[in-house]
Amino acid sequence: MDRLTIIIEDRALSDTALDESALALRQELLELPVHDVQSLPSGAAPPGARVVDVTVLGGLVVMLNSSVALLASLVTAIRAWRRNTIPDSTVRLKLGDDEIEISGISEETEALLLADWTRRHGSSS
Repeated sequence: MDRLTIIIEDRALSDTALDESALALRQELLELPVHDVQSLPSGAAPPGARVVDVTVLGGLVVMLNSSVALLASLVTAIRAWRRNTIPDSTVRLKLGDDEIEISGISEETEALLLADWTRRHGSSS
């Protein structure tokens, strides 16, 4: 089972708004065929992340089977959510040791970078 870590950062949002945004994304991702989506425990907090109690604000962990198709669906959902909810945010995705950060680039460049990142993972099952 793979573990996809998602970190959403937007310094313009309050802690409450960031947490609510992450929870909304969690609900969307749970509609996909993933095993689970949980808040990111603070022990796994990346440098600069906002931490409250035991979780990272704006941090999620998605448990999924290794599948390029499923990962592509997750990335598509995350991109759409970001574009429609907090378009000026920074989103970091990490799968294994491979991490990508999306912030301040065109839709076309974002799509190309994420497609390449997605293809590097899993098998098309």
